[in-house]
Amino acid sequence: MIRVFFDYFSKFFVKGSVNNISTAHKDFMPMSCDILKIEYFLKPGTIIVVDGRTSNLRFLINNLQRKWSVIDDFKNDQYFLLLDEKPLGRLNKEQIKFYYK
Repeated sequence: MIRVFFDYFSKFFVKGSVNNISTAHKDFMPMSCDILKIEYFLKPGTIIVVDGRTSNLRFLINNLQRKWSVIDDFKNDQYFLLLDEKPLGRLNKEQIKFYYK
């Protein structure tokens, strides 16, 4: 519970702004976009878990560039993004088989 509290209020401690936009405004939802910077380094079969933060999930879905499948566990307010692409090779194929047993 402490982590959730901190996550929500941590947006108010960000210093500065980008293009005159600051996340410290009380009407803005907490948002993380770091995954967009490393998306092309991720292997097929990668799983991303979004726990709560439905607005952040919608942002990611609209901005991720590769083929992602979304599993919605609305009851628990959790979402799973699966990088659904052809394996890179034999080892990646085995890894994907292991994940989805």
